[in-house]
Amino acid sequence: MLQYATFYWLRLASLKPHVKENAEMLWGVHIPYANNILDIRPNQETVIIGTLFKEMPLKPSILKNVLGVLGTKKFSHGLYVSEDDYAVLEDISGRIRVKRGANFNHDNFVSGTIIGLRGIVDNNGFFEVIDYCFSGIPYNNPLPLSVAINKQRDLYEGLDDPKREFVAFISGLEFGQTCDVMSVELFLRFMRGELGGPKNTKLASQISRVVICGNSIVQPEDSDQVLRGSYRVVYKSISDVLDTFENFLDQLSLMADVDIMPGQDDFSSSFLPQQPLNSCLFPQLQSRDSINLVTNPHKFKMSGLSFLGTSGQNLNDIYSYTKGTFRNKDDKQYDSLGALEMILEIRHLCPSAPDTLRAYPQLESDPFIIHQSPHILFAGNQDKYQEKMIVNEATQNSPYKQGVKLVSVPTFTKSKSIVLLDLTTLQTYEVKFDLSEGVMPARDSAMDGGTADNGERNSMHLM
Repeated sequence: MLQYATFYWLRLASLKPHVKENAEMLWGVHIPYANNILDIRPNQETVIIGTLFKEMPLKPSILKNVLGVLGTKKFSHGLYVSEDDYAVLEDISGRIRVKRGANFNHDNFVSGTIIGLRGIVDNNGFFEVIDYCFSGIPYNNPLPLSVAINKQRDLYEGLDDPKREFVAFISGLEFGQTCDVMSVELFLRFMRGELGGPKNTKLASQISRVVICGNSIVQPEDSDQVLRGSYRVVYKSISDVLDTFENFLDQLSLMADVDIMPGQDDFSSSFLPQQPLNSCLFPQLQSRDSINLVTNPHKFKMSGLSFLGTSGQNLNDIYSYTKGTFRNKDDKQYDSLGALEMILEIRHLCPSAPDTLRAYPQLESDPFIIHQSPHILFAGNQDKYQEKMIVNEATQNSPYKQGVKLVSVPTFTKSKSIVLLDLTTLQTYEVKFDLSEGVMPARDSAMDGGTADNGERNSMHLM
């Protein structure tokens, strides 16, 4: 584990100054700030800053795996949370156990978070929390003046605007056993402008980029047959799946630039940052300029806007090791928007790496630290489509607004939908390709009198 110790030291060294700055803004400078945890004095109110770790008996371990008692359950909310869990705060000098109480419930937090705690050490040597804070959102450069975030409009409104441009997000295509071939074909027809009337044709022509957010391939369930000598069956199945996916990319890349991110189930290393899919998987597309094999997480710029996103492993890991949310005590669990907002608050894209989320050892810097927030933060392979616009209150009335658009991209095989982002307004739309639900008109919840509580808005169906 020594190879990963530097990972946490780098994270703490980078984010501790920001946490202290935020703490001084919230609580002032009159409270003593302990430079090291071992410097804390009993029964004296103190502010300490360190890395939060959660000791969780249900957490999977390599030892349990060797003994054959580790299950293969998929992630779910609170999967590894139990009454026996407890939290400690650690820095380079030592660690102290954090007491669960009315102001601090460790079930709501994620291991690896750099956090500032204000409180008192009780007679048992536990730290009793009065309040806590994170680094805070590192707002980015102002949004381009051409982006009108206060302008809400129907998907088909303003199609004649020559400056209007869209980015499409899609995830969880799962080519293989669970892939919905008909919905995929409808999506391709939509991109070609062959689905619906002239408005859809015009809309399709304004989609200049498609981001595939991982989990494009389902590996065969019978892969263990390789160990039993039936490798020909398995390899033939994998070859067929790759051919199908390559044919899909061949058609899609003729209509827009395509960024292909690896996901948890794709043919890529499971360690983050995941490296791009190998180009040898798509031999017929190696010379196609519109195909971009990218990393996960994926960071890019377009039309003066910065994008940052993942294929969803970081959020799914947060769900499994938490219960409730850090912001709202009434929330039963994190949803996509809550987890994305928490990531911004703590300035770290994958807080649970490398503890419970696989990651490469780092010796020089933590690649997941968010030094400057993107204009768009997205995550793929989520349960449902959600969106939220966060604006820096200090720039609310200024023409130079600072803000972040949060986008939850649903799994295509479950939702039969993609997400369109309008680069001129940062408004998002969910477009469904589900024959079972028929044709429905576009619905804009903002025009219906407000935003839906769960962040869902602007949904429409195409057939």
